[in-house]
Amino acid sequence: MFTHNGSLMRMVTLPYGRGIEIRYEEPRPGLQDVGVRQGTVLFRGNWRGDTLVGQALTFPNGCRSVPYEVKGYVGRYGEIILEGMAPVVRPYSCVLVGWERNHNSYLRFDPAA
Repeated sequence: MFTHNGSLMRMVTLPYGRGIEIRYEEPRPGLQDVGVRQGTVLFRGNWRGDTLVGQALTFPNGCRSVPYEVKGYVGRYGEIILEGMAPVVRPYSCVLVGWERNHNSYLRFDPAA
């Protein structure tokens, strides 16, 4: 179990060597407004050596989730750090207008107490 931006998250190892997922276990207040529920996947990927590589999802208002590439590592204290260029989506029109470094570009998952 991990914490991420006020939500409790669960890391799940997928069967048959298909990688891992990080799912919402207890989403923070407000995320239900954009469709996040218990079990919603935030990250899906695989280990390549010491690097975790895969896709994270962002949940723009009024739109379906949008995937983007991230990669990262496990830190000294067991935290997982993922980084990547995040999609920029116009709210409600759901038009992808580009990619940038923003609050979705850096994902940190700290081990839950």
